[in-house]
Amino acid sequence: MRNGLLILLLLVSGACYPKTEYPEWMNDDYRDKTFPSSTYYCGYVIAEMGKDDAVEETLDRLRQSAYGKLLSQISVTIQHSASDNTKEVVGGNDAYSENVYSSSTQLSTRMTEIPGIEVKTFADVETRMAAVFAYVKKDGLAAKFQRQLIAQITRLNVRLEDAEGYLNSSNKTKARETLADARTILKSAEDTRNTMSAIDSRLTADDLMETEWRAAEMKIIELEKELNRSVKLALKCLLDDEGENTLKRTLSGELYRRECEVVDTVERAEWFVEVKAKVEPYNTVQVGGIVNYFSFATAIIKITDTNGNVAYSDELRCKGAHTKSYDNSSADALRKVAVRISEIVKNTVQK
Repeated sequence: MRNGLLILLLLVSGACYPKTEYPEWMNDDYRDKTFPSSTYYCGYVIAEMGKDDAVEETLDRLRQSAYGKLLSQISVTIQHSASDNTKEVVGGNDAYSENVYSSSTQLSTRMTEIPGIEVKTFADVETRMAAVFAYVKKDGLAAKFQRQLIAQITRLNVRLEDAEGYLNSSNKTKARETLADARTILKSAEDTRNTMSAIDSRLTADDLMETEWRAAEMKIIELEKELNRSVKLALKCLLDDEGENTLKRTLSGELYRRECEVVDTVERAEWFVEVKAKVEPYNTVQVGGIVNYFSFATAIIKITDTNGNVAYSDELRCKGAHTKSYDNSSADALRKVAVRISEIVKNTVQK
């Protein structure tokens, strides 16, 4: 007898609380007759609530369990991942690069996205019994999934168009957010496709929108590669009117750390960054016999795009300190200026 202990508890509880009426669907024979496995996918869960268990929380937990039981009758579905990488190939006298496409699969499905599921719930605070029954009719389920898949692929393509537009306008923040949405929709569409295959093995690649799904996946990979590409900058940095200086070298390193590549000509660059800086000793402060040296570094910054449009223009000032000398406090001030400028540049060109 299924759920023997819990059924016994129901009988005992019924004796203690004669007014409790249980729905017909909690009866095994009724479910078997009314919702036969030949016609329905079903999931049924019954449990006794603890003394401190909240009814809604218990029902939510049982609902997920019932979904899982229903899902296990359909089959598990597949989690798909793919990548498009460049591989260095060396053989004999030849060395070259080639693109490598790879994919892998792993089982996992979201039951909440199965269309047409009906859910019945029961909870009684006196007997502390709760139950959930989830069911969906097999007939027509594949067609419902197909309509869901069409909607998912349509939404996916819209998000990809949006992401490409954001990339073309250099709005990387919005492009990244939109591509993340597209990845989520792509995964949902793959879940839908795999569940469709599990329900009806006769479905064709056209039914499963294989071409459209694969094209969207490769488009996401392409846009992600473009999104993660380093931004090319031309940098003109003067320190006390000198072109070759420690600030330029430090700033170039900070920009590289932030995925910005400094190129040697303006023609190769996507952005032009001009910095004119000076550093001056400020004062000393003696505390407990230790002399503290302070310096200020001031920088005027201008960032322009390839069309000469000014995207940012401002002046900033950073204070440096050291206990050894003004040279050291000046170096500290310049380091802080370089870090701050690199942050400004990144936020401007990779927004």
